Amino acid sequence: MRRRAVPLVLVLGIAAIAPASPAAAQGCTTPAVPSILYSPPLAVGAGATYTVGWSESPGLTEQGYYEVERNNVTNGSTLVDRQLVDGSAASFLSTSEGNFQIRVRAVPSCDPSKASAFSTPITVSVARGLASVVFTVPPAPIFVAIGESAAGKKTSFRIENLTTRDLNDVSLASTGGYVTIRDPLGGSTTEIHLPPHTPKLFELEVVPSQVPTGSAAAFQGFLVATAPAGENADPFNITPYSFYSVKVGVADSVSPEFRINGIPTEYAFLPGFAAGQPDSGRPPLPVTIRNPGSSQLELGGTVGPELWLTPNTNWNAQPIAAAGSAPVLLTTDRAKAPAGSSLPRYTYFTVTSRNGQSARLLVQDNDTASLTATRARLDSSTRSHIVPDAVSETLDGGVDNYSRIRLGNSSNARLNAELFFTPTAADGFDGSKIKRAVVVVPANDEVTLSDPLRLVFGASRPASGQIEIRPVDPPSGASRYGSLTVTSTVFTPTSSANGGYVLRVPVVSRGEGARLQQSHVITGLALSAGMTADLVLTETSGGAQSAGTVINPGSASVVVTLSRADGSVLGSSAAAISPYGHLTLPNIVKQLGGGTTIEGARLRIAVTSGGGSVVGTLVITDPATGRGWSLGSEEESGAAAAKMFASFPQRVRWPARMTARTATATTTKYVIPSVVSGLISSLQTYLYQTSLSLSAPSGSSATTFTVTLATPLGAPVGAPQPVVVSAGRTTYFADVVKELFGILDAFAGTMFVESTDPGGKVVSGIASAAVGSNPPSLAAAVPVVPTVSQAASGADGASRPVFIEGLEQSVDPNRGTRWLLLINEISNASATALVRLYEAGNRVNPIAEKQISIGAMQQVRLDTVFAQLGLDTDERRKDRTNVMVVVQSVGGDGLVTALAVAQDNRTGDLETYLLTPTGGIPATRPSLAAPVAPAPPAPVRTRPVRRP
Repeated sequence: MRRRAVPLVLVLGIAAIAPASPAAAQGCTTPAVPSILYSPPLAVGAGATYTVGWSESPGLTEQGYYEVERNNVTNGSTLVDRQLVDGSAASFLSTSEGNFQIRVRAVPSCDPSKASAFSTPITVSVARGLASVVFTVPPAPIFVAIGESAAGKKTSFRIENLTTRDLNDVSLASTGGYVTIRDPLGGSTTEIHLPPHTPKLFELEVVPSQVPTGSAAAFQGFLVATAPAGENADPFNITPYSFYSVKVGVADSVSPEFRINGIPTEYAFLPGFAAGQPDSGRPPLPVTIRNPGSSQLELGGTVGPELWLTPNTNWNAQPIAAAGSAPVLLTTDRAKAPAGSSLPRYTYFTVTSRNGQSARLLVQDNDTASLTATRARLDSSTRSHIVPDAVSETLDGGVDNYSRIRLGNSSNARLNAELFFTPTAADGFDGSKIKRAVVVVPANDEVTLSDPLRLVFGASRPASGQIEIRPVDPPSGASRYGSLTVTSTVFTPTSSANGGYVLRVPVVSRGEGARLQQSHVITGLALSAGMTADLVLTETSGGAQSAGTVINPGSASVVVTLSRADGSVLGSSAAAISPYGHLTLPNIVKQLGGGTTIEGARLRIAVTSGGGSVVGTLVITDPATGRGWSLGSEEESGAAAAKMFASFPQRVRWPARMTARTATATTTKYVIPSVVSGLISSLQTYLYQTSLSLSAPSGSSATTFTVTLATPLGAPVGAPQPVVVSAGRTTYFADVVKELFGILDAFAGTMFVESTDPGGKVVSGIASAAVGSNPPSLAAAVPVVPTVSQAASGADGASRPVFIEGLEQSVDPNRGTRWLLLINEISNASATALVRLYEAGNRVNPIAEKQISIGAMQQVRLDTVFAQLGLDTDERRKDRTNVMVVVQSVGGDGLVTALAVAQDNRTGDLETYLLTPTGGIPATRPSLAAPVAPAPPAPVRTRPVRRP
C-alpha cells in the first residue's frame, strides 16, 4: 500500500514555468469565428454565477486566446466587462438585474489586429432570484434533570433573510409537540417580518405536559420556516429546516466518541440508495457512541446544516454507562434536503453533554450509481478533466486512505458528469476493467465524492487509478467543460479520528503532459530520511479520433531521468503506458540512485515513442505518520507559459523598489502569495518555514532570478536578492526568509520573483517543525502564480470571478478545519475585491459578502474567512460544510489573486488552494487540435510497476 505522509521540513510546491518572447507575425492568419455552444437556458437569479462556452476556433494556435465582451442591453448597450480567456468558456458573477449580451472572438497573438469577427451574441437575462431564509444558529439541545420541572426550560435559535429585499409573513412551525416557538419581543411566529441580512432571535420552550421528567428520556423534532402564499407569495429557493432535542438527564462526562466497527471515526456514509425510492425501504446506518469516561454520560443531539438525516427515536433516552457504548441508527428523509439537491450530500450529526463536551460525525448520503464499461474515444478538440491519481485503501491500524473529488457547477443549468475509472496498469478502453458512472451536478451547486473508487465504482480495496471527468449537457450531449470546476485530494484520518491529513492532487486537462519532442519535469524535489517518493505516470489524451477514425491511439513509451541539483544524472528508467493508463514507479528516487535524502533534484519525463500525453505526479509520503504531499510535472521548455505571456497584454508594471534592475520585455514575473517563517499570529503552535527552489533550463547561459520579500503592506524587506543559477542546475533554500534575507524574527508576507530566462522554474512550499509537544504539521505546496495568470481578477480583460469549493466552519475550534483567505494585489495598482460565501445547495444568495480594499502590491489576510465576513458571531455561528468562496475585483485598476489556506485544528495539517476561474486553469494549455502523430514503437526495456 502507498501511504501518504510528510517529513519534518521539506520543499514542496507547484512549479511555475516562465514565458518566452511573443511569436513572430510571419504567416499570421485570421482564425475562424467561434460559435457559442451553451449559455444559461433560463433567467439567472441575481447573485448567482453563470457560464458561457464556445467552440474552439479552427486556425487558432496555442499562442492565441479569446476575447469575451459582456454588454448591458437593458437600456441601450453599455460595455460591462471584458475577459481575455485562454480556453473555451468564461464565467460571470451576476450582481444586478438586467439583460446582458455576450459575444466572443478569437485573437491570434502573432497579430492581434487579425482577430476574427465576433460571434453571434447571446442574451442572458438576470432577474430577481427566489428568496432565501436560513437558520443561522440552530437550537442547542435542552437539558432537564430527572425529577425537575420542565417549565421554563428553553433554548434559542436565529433565522436570517439572505435576499436584498424585505420578506413578510414568513412562518415558523415545529413537529413533535414537545416545544413552543416564541418571539422574545412578543411578535408573531406566523407573520414574521424579516429585513435583509438581519438575523432574528426566537426561543424554543419546552411544553411541560409533553415532556415527563420522572425518568431518563429524550424527545426530538424539526423546525421549519415557510414562505407566504397567496397574493403575498415570495417563494423560497430552498425550504429551511432545523433539528431540536430535549434530554431528560444531565450527567456530565468527558467528550463522547463516534465509532464504526470499533474504530474511532469522524465520518460515515450511507450505502447507495436510488433516488426516487422511498426512504422507508432503506436500511439504517448503525453507528456507536462511546463514553470513554468513568461516570455516566447523557447527551443531546443536533443535525445540520441539512436536515435529511434523522437519528432513531429514543437513541439518547438512557445514559451511557462509564466506559460503555450506545447504538444509534441513522436514517434519511430526503424530502428535507435542499430542493433539487444532488447526491451525495453531507450533513453533521453532533452529540453534546450539558457542559458542552461534544463529538461530531460527518454523514454522507449516496445514490446508487449505474455502472457501464462503455467509453467513446473523443475527437481531438474535446476537453475533459483528468484526476491523475485516485486511491482507496486501508492503512495499518484500520485507518482509511481515500480520494475526495469535488465537482462544482458554476452555471444555472444542471450537467451530467461522466466519470471513467481506469485501474492501475489497465488500458483505458478495456471494457472488462474500466468503469463508467454518471453523477448529476445541479445548477449552481457542487457534489463531493468521498472515496469514489469504492462508493461510486464499487472497487475493492486496495484500489488505485485515474479518473476522467467529462461534463455533458443533458439535453444535447455536448461538452460543458467550462462549467465544471474539479478539485481532488486524498484524505487520511488519524488512527484516533482526531483530525486528519489532506494531500492535494493536481487536476489536469485532457491532453496535458509530456509528448514526443516535448518533455515534462518535476523540479525542486527534496527528500529526507524515512520518506518515500512514488512517481505516478498518467496518460491523459486517450488518443483521438476524427470522423470516427482513430488518428492517435494514445499509448506512449516513457523514460524517467533523475538529476541532482548540480545537473548530474543519477539514473533513468523506462516504462510503457496505455491510453488513459495509470502506472506507479515506487520509491523512484531510491530506484534511480538518489539514496534516501536529496535536495533540489529534478525528474525528467520524456516520451520516446507513441502519440500519448503523460503527466507525472510525485507523491512523497511518511509511512510512520500517514502524511504526504504531491508535485505535478510541467513542460520542460516553459513554452506553454511563454505563450500565455506572449498572448496577453502586459499590464503588470512592478515598482522599481521591487527589482534590483530595470525590467525588460524578456523578464517574467511571479508571485508567491504566502511566505511565513517562525511563529505566526494565530498559528502559534507550529514553527513554520518557507522553501524556495530556483531551477535554470539546460543551455549555455545562466539564469538570474531576482527575489523580493515584502510585508503585507507591500513594502520590500531589505534589498532584492539576485540569485544566479547555472544552466541545468537548481538552487534550493530550505528556509528562504532566513537563508536568503537573513531574517531571524517571525515573518509573514509575500514573495516576488523575476526570471531572465523563459525556462526558469520556481517552486515553493511551507512546512513546520515540532514545537514542544506539538508534532510537525503537514507541509503544503504554495502556488507560484504568473502575473498574467488567469487566476488574477481585475479590469481590462481580467474581469472574472475565481472560485474554490469545500470550505468548512466549525463551532468548536478544537475540531474540523479552519480556513484563511489571502488576497494579493499583483499589478502595482489599487483594487476593490468582492468576497462572497455560499452554502451548499444555495449558490444563488450568498450567506455573507464583503468588499475588501487593497493597495498596490499589498496582501489582505482574512483569518478566518468566516470570522472576517461576520459568520463567527453569536448571531451566525454554526457548523458548515462544502461552502464555496468567490472573489472578484470590482473596482480599481489592480489585479488580485486569492489563496485559500486550510489548517486542521487538531493535526496542524496545512493545504493551500489557488482560487481559479470556472473550469480551473490548465497548467500547460495543450493543443488538442493538432495531436502528435505516433512514431513507430521503439524497443524499450520495461520494468513492472506497482503500488507498494
